[in-house]
Amino acid sequence: MAIVFPASPSTNDTFTAGSITYKWDGAKWIGLGVTPADRLIEGSNKLEIDANNDLLWDGGRVGFGGNGVGSGLGVYLQRSSPATTHFYEASDGTKKMISGVDSTNDYVKIGSLSNHRVGLVANNGEKLSILPSGDVGINQTSPTSQSGKVLHISGDTGGQARIHLSTSASGHGINEGHYIVSQGSESGSVAGQLAFINMENRNFVFTTGSEGANATRLTIQHDGNVNIADGNLIVAAGHGIDFSANANATGMTSEVLDDYEEGTFTVTSSGILNQGSLQTARYIKIGNQVTYMFNFYQNSNNMSWSAGSYFSITAFTPIASFHTSPSISWFKSASDSDTQPAYFNSSGDIVLNAAQSSVRHLWGFVTVEVQ
Repeated sequence: MAIVFPASPSTNDTFTAGSITYKWDGAKWIGLGVTPADRLIEGSNKLEIDANNDLLWDGGRVGFGGNGVGSGLGVYLQRSSPATTHFYEASDGTKKMISGVDSTNDYVKIGSLSNHRVGLVANNGEKLSILPSGDVGINQTSPTSQSGKVLHISGDTGGQARIHLSTSASGHGINEGHYIVSQGSESGSVAGQLAFINMENRNFVFTTGSEGANATRLTIQHDGNVNIADGNLIVAAGHGIDFSANANATGMTSEVLDDYEEGTFTVTSSGILNQGSLQTARYIKIGNQVTYMFNFYQNSNNMSWSAGSYFSITAFTPIASFHTSPSISWFKSASDSDTQPAYFNSSGDIVLNAAQSSVRHLWGFVTVEVQ
């Protein structure tokens, strides 16, 4: 029950409430009891009731409730143990909340001493949640992750979850800076999509490296071009670059570019005498199209063949029933050279249709479709 002191007391006026008598000393009411148990004001006069009937404290430690233990409220300027802590505490007997400082640490403490979630509230609703595990949720009281620690941001029902990054250079308005967005159902056909939004008409830059040695590896330019500064675009086997957005020609069977390679090959021959050395034997493969380039050289000018002689290229297997005409020439001297009639069959053979002798060079190329 509250004590109601007389209004406008004179100096040395007394007032008794229960078993305690108080005296007005001209500024405050002083308990006249002789032991701490029966007086309100300790001898140091640090706990006072002033002329406005306000209870004032000007001392060191103060505590209300069960010293922060069990149900009750604890307010401490300095705790008795450990003496380095200065805390406000509240407890319902199970959950214990703290706010204060520990002079042995270089940070302020606010949160839970018990194994309970800490929630920051706005508009009477929990908006930011910190779990005892260290996981953090924004608009999400149960942040989850497949592994490790997580910052889990949840949009409202049907809404988006966004992170807005801005600087003084970009400005801080809603149409400035950059966004990382998880699209909600309100986004229609792109619902569930993860979007990186650059509101500044600038590039996206990806870097890797170590301290003091970061280097730009990939840049998505604001005009839509993609620049790989150092490295290659590696596509897994069986996949490629899909050009399906382009207009299709009648009879189109594929729009995926799934292979590119360069290399060398070996040949076997039949009926070509004094073949000499194979100075050039290279191929370029784009998708399922291969171009073979070759050059036979005989420095004695005595290479020869009869009609029907051939040499075989088996680096790749041609498609069934494939035939084409290669581009081949022979060279005997500066004044004696010509094209060589020939054809390529589905066995990988280049068949020479006309005989020649005293040849120094036989060269050419053929483009074939392979399996």
